[in-house]
Amino acid sequence: KPMRQAQESGILVDANIIRENINPITEEITPKLVHGNLGDMYYMFRNDRETLARIAIKTYLSVIKSCGQDNVVIITPRRQGCNNSTTVLNRRIQHLLMKDKDESQRIVFGNNTEKIFYIGDKVMQTVNNYSENVFNGDVGYVTNIYRKINDKGKEEVICEVTFKTI
Repeated sequence: KPMRQAQESGILVDANIIRENINPITEEITPKLVHGNLGDMYYMFRNDRETLARIAIKTYLSVIKSCGQDNVVIITPRRQGCNNSTTVLNRRIQHLLMKDKDESQRIVFGNNTEKIFYIGDKVMQTVNNYSENVFNGDVGYVTNIYRKINDKGKEEVICEVTFKTI
């Protein structure tokens, strides 16, 4: 039974088709295809990846204004390593949404700004955490960032996330 999409959602219907290892696109390819009775599954086709990235970012920023950030996601086939990966698109969108935040609302993890989090960032849990009742796919928002000294006298960076309940 679907938990996060309506039964007639193009997202759900196409995802189920893809799980059967079947291509959900049966019609002639055009620059934009829309699937589902709700018109909520978009496919965009272009000749270069940078154009696709710009379209995805522009569309996302436009749609979150009318539908809210909780109701919009970009699905990518790769997590990292190309212009249209989750990592690259998230970083570009984050830069546009958070560019006016001051340094006190930001934390950098890793070398070369590997991961940057701002208060207000939308995040997704990627591992089940049964003790915290947070599971893979749960979405939340960074609500606080601070530093503290742990029991061993070392500085720790704390990034608090509040997860939404469905």
